[in-house]
Amino acid sequence: LVTALQVTVLLFALPINARITHHRVTPWEWIWAVALAISVAVIVMVGNPASDQQRAPLATWLIVALVMGPALVFCVLGARIWSGAVAAVLLAVVAGSALALFAVLTKGVVEAAHGGLGAVLRAPEFYAWLGVALAGMVFQQASFRAGALTASLPTMTLAKPVVGWVLAITVLSEDLRVGDETVFVLVVAVAVMVVSTVALARGEAAGMEALGRRRSKATARSLARSER
Repeated sequence: LVTALQVTVLLFALPINARITHHRVTPWEWIWAVALAISVAVIVMVGNPASDQQRAPLATWLIVALVMGPALVFCVLGARIWSGAVAAVLLAVVAGSALALFAVLTKGVVEAAHGGLGAVLRAPEFYAWLGVALAGMVFQQASFRAGALTASLPTMTLAKPVVGWVLAITVLSEDLRVGDETVFVLVVAVAVMVVSTVALARGEAAGMEALGRRRSKATARSLARSER
């Protein structure tokens, strides 16, 4: 329920960002933002993965590092090559993935805390937990600086629950409590989630491109008048 409510931050962030950047939120941006928030909430609440396992063996975490590590490094390198909305989306993927990993590691840290402070300090999850929390915050701010909020925040909103969901199922062996009657609802929600995120990011890219053209024309007109 908490994760489902967290996605509504997008609906509050859009008007705040519009006021700061003096960019009006279009009706389609509102539509896609609401669709994204509802679809992620449906996925989290309908899927409802659950398990009694709170920690995973070190070998499992090594596999996670070998899979996620190179993928996230490529996203960071891509953000250095491309700019604007593309960079914002790539960095948001890194931030969302790190925060999802933080949420999964929190279960292990809480489990270790039952044994006292010494058990926490001996738990390898604790140090990874601190590292990914720092990385998540750093890349979150980097994604916000790289492009407008309509590119980074929807991607982060999608990445955090989805990556956390995948990690919970693969690492902690959580089971999806999905009945035959809810499979269709889950599939539709996933499709809406992906489409709305892509639509928001593409809309932002198109808006930034149009803004760049308008600024270029204004600069050209200013130079032409000064030459006269």
